[in-house]
Amino acid sequence: FGTGLNLLATLAAFRGAGAPGPVTYASFEAFPLAAEDRARALAAFPDLAEDAAKLTDLLARGPGPHDLGGLVLTVIEGDARATLPAWDGTADAAFLDGFAPARNPQMWEGGLLAAVALRLRPGGTLATYSAAGPVRRALAQAGLAVERRPGFGRKRHMTAARRP
Repeated sequence: FGTGLNLLATLAAFRGAGAPGPVTYASFEAFPLAAEDRARALAAFPDLAEDAAKLTDLLARGPGPHDLGGLVLTVIEGDARATLPAWDGTADAAFLDGFAPARNPQMWEGGLLAAVALRLRPGGTLATYSAAGPVRRALAQAGLAVERRPGFGRKRHMTAARRP
């Protein structure tokens, strides 16, 4: 979950699309950020300030579920290697944002990536900034159709995948 930036971007896209809701958003976080740290990081995105402040207030009440106006958030706290396999939900989309594999290798283990793939519904998608070969191979071994795509900003490449 980190700062919640992926959630806030999803909320903005959902509202911008005018799609019917609600959107259910589950996120996994082993080390929740302190409210002050989250607020400081999200201050770099003034367009999201109102929702960022609401998010910070809601998270102070616990992991959720929290309604952010059509998007319902639950943060599942603990090591994703244990909490994701125990989660009984499914997803239409997944964001993998566990830092670089070299800096946080446990978040990119084949078993965890297979658990993510199992939770995707048929046609479900996955995206990550990581374009590392071992990550792409592990996702493919988990049964996903994987492709390397152009990245964003200074990032040359990223990975996208879909469950057939």
